[in-house]
Formats: sequence, structure tokens, C-alpha cells
Amino acid sequence: MWPFSRRQDDGRADLLARIEAAKEIERQVDRGQRLRQCANDVERRSLCLQWAGEERDKWYAGRRQTIIDMIMSEDRRYKHMGPETRAKIGEMKWGKSLQAKELAGTEQMYSRWAVQYAGGPGSS
Repeated sequence: MWPFSRRQDDGRADLLARIEAAKEIERQVDRGQRLRQCANDVERRSLCLQWAGEERDKWYAGRRQTIIDMIMSEDRRYKHMGPETRAKIGEMKWGKSLQAKELAGTEQMYSRWAVQYAGGPGSS
């Protein structure tokens, strides 16, 4: 690691990210099994809408936490900025983050599945 790096990384973050990725893969397998166990498309649609809602809740929780972190930041780059400006920067950072994009994509996927199980427009 670069000796003047501000980031103190001892490998724990990488390990935690791998553990979370493994858990997510396991959840996806479980979700596929749960969809197969549903009696009909109405149950499948309801389940997909529930999962989409969970992803949306995670997205908003991540956004809220990023904004709070930015407002409370002691970083010298932001010390001269007011809370409103910091909140806007936090919103922009969250919107551009990989995690936000992944959560939004997963929510859209579950929403598309729900539309397909409903048999509405967009279902093939």
C-alpha cells in the first residue's frame, strides 16, 4: 500500500464485501426456490413486489446514511460548506455509487418480474 494513503485498509473491507456477495448469491438461490414454491402467478407477483420494495427501502436507507455521513464529515475539503451543500454532495455521491446503481437495478428486475407474472403490458 502507498505509505501516504489516507485509507487504512487491512483487508477486512475486502473480506466483508466477499461475505456479503456470498450471502446475496445465497439469497438469490433461495428466492428462486421460493418463486417455484408459489401456487400461482398472483403469489409470485406479490412476492416480487415485496422484494422490489425491500430493495427500494435499502436504496433510501443508503442514501440517508450517505447524506448523514457527508454532513457529519470532518474532511477538510468540506469544512467550509454548510449542511445544505453537504447534503446535496451526499445525494450526488450516493446516486453515482455502485451500491445505489445495483440496488436500483435489482429493484427494476423484481418489478419487471412482477409485471410478467401479472400478465400486463410488457409481459411476453
